Amino acid sequence: IGSPLYMAPEQATPGAPLRPATDVWALGLIAFRALTGKDYWQAANLEPFTLQGLLAEVLIHPLEPATARARALGGAAPPAGFDAWFARCVARDPAARFRDGGGAVEALDAVLAGASAPPARVAATVPMSSAPGVALTASFCGISQLRAKPSATSTTSPATPCL
Repeated sequence: IGSPLYMAPEQATPGAPLRPATDVWALGLIAFRALTGKDYWQAANLEPFTLQGLLAEVLIHPLEPATARARALGGAAPPAGFDAWFARCVARDPAARFRDGGGAVEALDAVLAGASAPPARVAATVPMSSAPGVALTASFCGISQLRAKPSATSTTSPATPCL
């Protein structure tokens, strides 16, 4: 099913069709977290966390622009243009979102490329147990850059890091 912090509203409805736009919702929230250092949902930043509070935000409460929410949570400010991109990702109507992750990533790359200051660099390395010595590194300097990280015994050089 997924992590409640990243689940789209349609995932709360039994039998609702899940489409590529469902994943776009999660992508928007992950990008917000990567750029601001905070989870978008206020319920995620409260003690104690309650699923009821999270569901009320996801399904009912107005969705605040990303920049305003980041400021309210004390997070880093996302780049110019991010509010519109984020709003399209987390539209409650799946038909109003980017059609799929590829389109959302292309649009985010354009937002990040247009930022006056370089975006915050956030990288994550995830080991892959099926391929010993190999890990994937996702660089947020261009979310579309997802590359294999060679093992210590590999003869290939690692991909050039984004600037």
